[in-house]
Parts: sequence; structure tokens; C-alpha cells
Amino acid sequence: MKNLALTTPIALILTSSILLAGCSRAPSESDIKTAYTNEVEQTNALTRKFGGDSMTIKVNGLKKLDCKESSNKGQFICQVEVDTTLPIIGVHHQNTQLTLAQGDTGNGQGWVIVRGVDAAP
Repeated sequence: MKNLALTTPIALILTSSILLAGCSRAPSESDIKTAYTNEVEQTNALTRKFGGDSMTIKVNGLKKLDCKESSNKGQFICQVEVDTTLPIIGVHHQNTQLTLAQGDTGNGQGWVIVRGVDAAP
């Protein structure tokens, strides 16, 4: 009985630490690709109105190179390698930086790309 009384508080402390650490975890490669693809699909919805499917962007692949927590709490600055097919240009490969944070994806909560004044420097 004495051991149970000692292990319960320790277990609670460890569980709390794990849960808190999970709140500040960087987005995975899959998280980043989903956020990037969602943003591209929003752009494609607009361009389809003017040029049809021939004017849409296709995400062929995305590779996470690095992610670091920014000075803006809850945001991560990620270096990624993106492979897309662009209208007129064709296949385009680039390394770029994306700022991500937890937010409303339109389908619930998840990682979203932050742009403009809300993005970390």
C-alpha cells in the first residue's frame, strides 16, 4: 500500500510532463504536407474559376528538412523541400520556409500555414 501511495504522484507528474511536451511538438512531415496541400487547394479553388483545371497547382511531394520553435509561442518555422507542377511552368522544385501553428483547417483543428504579420520573423 505504501508503494502505491508513492507511485501515484510520480505517475501523475510523468503523465503531465508528457502531455505538456506534446503541446509544443513540432509538426511532422505529414502535418506540413497536409497544411501546404490545404493552402494550395484554396488557391486552386480560385484559379479554377478563371482557367479551369489547367491552371491548378499540383503538389507532387514535400520533404521536411528542419523545424524550430519560433519566438512566437506555438509557431514553428520549418524548412521544406517542395516539388510541385505549376501551370505553364511545369515541374518546379524549391526549398522554402513555412511558418506553422495550430489553427482551424476548415475541417477542424490542425496545423495551418501562417502568413503575413501573424507569422514569426
